Amino acid sequence: AVKEEPAVAVKEEPAVAVNEEEEAPAVAVKEEPAVAVKEAVGGRGAKVEGKEVAGTKAVGVEEEKLEREDTILDLSLLPRVPSMTSVSSLEPIREEASRGKENGGFGRTTAAGDVGQRKAMEDVYCGFSVGEIAVACVCDGAGGARAAQSVCSAVEAHFRRCPRVDVSELREALKRAEASTLQAAARSGKWPDATTVAVAVADRDSVAVAWVGDSVVLRVKKNGTMIELTTPHCADNKEEAARVKRAGGRVGRSESEAAAGATRKLVGKLAPATAFGARKTNPKRIYPGGITLTRALGGLPLKYSRPQLVLPEPDLLALRAEPDDLAILVASDGLLEKLRADVVLDWAASPTPDAAHLVAKAKLAATKDNIALVAIFF
Repeated sequence: AVKEEPAVAVKEEPAVAVNEEEEAPAVAVKEEPAVAVKEAVGGRGAKVEGKEVAGTKAVGVEEEKLEREDTILDLSLLPRVPSMTSVSSLEPIREEASRGKENGGFGRTTAAGDVGQRKAMEDVYCGFSVGEIAVACVCDGAGGARAAQSVCSAVEAHFRRCPRVDVSELREALKRAEASTLQAAARSGKWPDATTVAVAVADRDSVAVAWVGDSVVLRVKKNGTMIELTTPHCADNKEEAARVKRAGGRVGRSESEAAAGATRKLVGKLAPATAFGARKTNPKRIYPGGITLTRALGGLPLKYSRPQLVLPEPDLLALRAEPDDLAILVASDGLLEKLRADVVLDWAASPTPDAAHLVAKAKLAATKDNIALVAIFF
């Protein structure tokens, strides 16, 4: 039996005002209502190789995964620019992390990434300790790596300047990252790409988490359990799909399925490949746009389309650090595409866990997507 433990509401601090000091011409960014901050106190149970693992979401265990050709933007009318490569400053990250505890700081970070079976690397990531906090950030680019590069750089700059574990700082960092990324896209005129982002900021007493899109944050315990703190902002998420439909968008595994009426969709369930040119395992997408993500940063054409279906709104979590916390893992969805939960747990519990080793395991498991991982160890 799987026991669902409810999240406990935590009162959210008011958002910090944005100082409009950008040099470039401002791009209008729609103000969204404040997002409720929740405190995660439990997780979903799953069995790993016959053993009950409390508070763990099943990852690749007896579960058919959807195909991950999932971040394709249908923006053929826009010019295409070659993708950038990842910011994978692994050695500087390790050096800084190793100095953290020696100098009285907090945490140890380790980070790595790999192109997987894709043609270009569009995941961008950073992990570092500054003062009494540790920061992990992963951005999974869609349609290129420029938005991911912009957002990751903005998040790093914000927390080096304001090293605080606070959800209001996370919201401020992502709001500024969205504004600067849209401004850069408007200046160039050639940036159709968007990005997910997942960020964790931790100290000895607390953890703050924010995410937009389908990158993941995992909380690993010393007793061998793992809790997935994030829920994906994608068309396969029923709540997100319902929001898109209310806004005037359509959802389907192909554009023809998205446009079909209820009767045709019912008939198409028997033979979707014939009816809609899509397999049952294909991920759902939103139309117009043809992207699986329902929330993302960047993506200038998506933000100015009407109706606006892809939002920059983050979800936020405030957590109390607990004595049995082992690590916080921040990763792109490619890491968990094929890896089993027990492989991740065994890696985290090893004497000297190195992100590069787990990324290599994901690649050997025939992960198709780019892979990125940043871990904070308590």
